[in-house]
Amino acid sequence: MLLGLLALHKRTVPGFLTCLIIFVGTTFIVLPILSVLPMSQVFWMIRFIPMACVMFFIALLYWDELRKISLTLFLLLIFLDGFVSFSYV
Repeated sequence: MLLGLLALHKRTVPGFLTCLIIFVGTTFIVLPILSVLPMSQVFWMIRFIPMACVMFFIALLYWDELRKISLTLFLLLIFLDGFVSFSYV
């Protein structure tokens, strides 16, 4: 995510930025802040992690300058992470 944000491509920044905001929202530092907001049950950020993973995947696909080998490696890592995580669900 950070590499995509540092590259600053117009088509990929919104996807990486959304992904970063959702993952920062799931940290233990931000959760007490979100819990005191009105309608805090709407901001239960752990629900949005699958959406953040999809946004990250789409941002990777829109990144034109990313080499095909790097894209394949990222997609393989995402698949392996999902495969391991699925066994715990």
